[in-house]
Amino acid sequence: MKINFTMARIKALEPELGKAQVDIWDTEMPGLGIRVSNKRKTFFVMRYVDRKKVRSTVGVFPVMNVDDARKEARSLLLDMQKGVNPNVKKQKRKDDSEITLGTVFENMIKDNNEISQTTRDYYEQRFKQHLVHWKTRQVNEITETMVRALHDKISVSYGKVSANQVLRLLRSILNYSKASYEIPVKNPVTILSALKKWHKEEPRKKIIKDEDFPRWYKAVDEFPTGDHGRDYLMLVLFTGLRKNEALTLEWEYVDFKNKTLTVLDTKNGLDHTLPLPSVLFQLLSDRRARYGAGERYVFPGSGKKGHLFNSQHFINELKRLHKFSYTLHDIRRTFTTIASQLGYNVWMVNALTNHKSQDVTGKHYVHHAIENLRSPMEKIAREILKLAKQTNNGKVIQLVQKAA
Repeated sequence: MKINFTMARIKALEPELGKAQVDIWDTEMPGLGIRVSNKRKTFFVMRYVDRKKVRSTVGVFPVMNVDDARKEARSLLLDMQKGVNPNVKKQKRKDDSEITLGTVFENMIKDNNEISQTTRDYYEQRFKQHLVHWKTRQVNEITETMVRALHDKISVSYGKVSANQVLRLLRSILNYSKASYEIPVKNPVTILSALKKWHKEEPRKKIIKDEDFPRWYKAVDEFPTGDHGRDYLMLVLFTGLRKNEALTLEWEYVDFKNKTLTVLDTKNGLDHTLPLPSVLFQLLSDRRARYGAGERYVFPGSGKKGHLFNSQHFINELKRLHKFSYTLHDIRRTFTTIASQLGYNVWMVNALTNHKSQDVTGKHYVHHAIENLRSPMEKIAREILKLAKQTNNGKVIQLVQKAA
């Protein structure tokens, strides 16, 4: 039976006497029908897909009106004409709607071959610290209200920068779920942009102050909980290495013959080789004699990764005992600042710190051989030692130079 679908006509339809249901077809939209039973009236489409007759539900009358039913039917029929079975697609969306945040995060990390291990570790650390309580939640259960509450909570407990970083990670995870699983959900993190809730982040410029340098260096040199903290912080200070680059340094890539060290799998994906200044060569030689036998990492740890995983407790210890608030990145920034103050140009500083140049000249034409970096590294080290031995209240601080 065929009729021109209108709201009034469909409302008046009843199943034939003695039949549980009847199918009526629309004369205006071929392929669109409505199944009428004693319980409900349901719009559907039907046509062949890959030589098989496929029937797919469009919506229930009167929640869905005739105009919307025709619009949706047109879209489904076009897909079916292209060989797409809408029932399979709907099942996929149903399954994907049950995908949890933890599952999406794991797949995002696994599928992205362009990020370094350091970045993966950073993402995992952030997720474990701030998002793990949502690990088993379906991604479409995360609301704008929940996002705002999380952003506010992290802002108070861990700071504004951390709050922004965690919510950016969440935004990336949810964007990945939408792109990879076709989950038709608006990303709730966009509410922070709509309400202008993102915290303004000023570029960090903090370095170890000249007047603090002698006391800070002495505190590190006499580190209260052993030489792991001292050696780690000295390594960062005299090389400008990033936190995890120093933590994951392997003895295999410390070349005592040629006096170099090499860090693999860095943030920008490029291996980074630096000459060792004399003070650092001695420090690592002494450390090798004490801890190197049978160890893979310069800073071994008891965890599954085999190396120290968290160096923040070194910073916390200095803060607790000496009231220093300098972060690990402040120490790295101190190295780059000293290099700049000694007159080295931005290309040289980038080469020393394995920082990608953004200009064409830096990207394509400036290549510093390792030996060309030896003299700058030595001069920077001497300047650091000079700063560490500055006079303080008229007295010269004599440091216990285990590393010299």
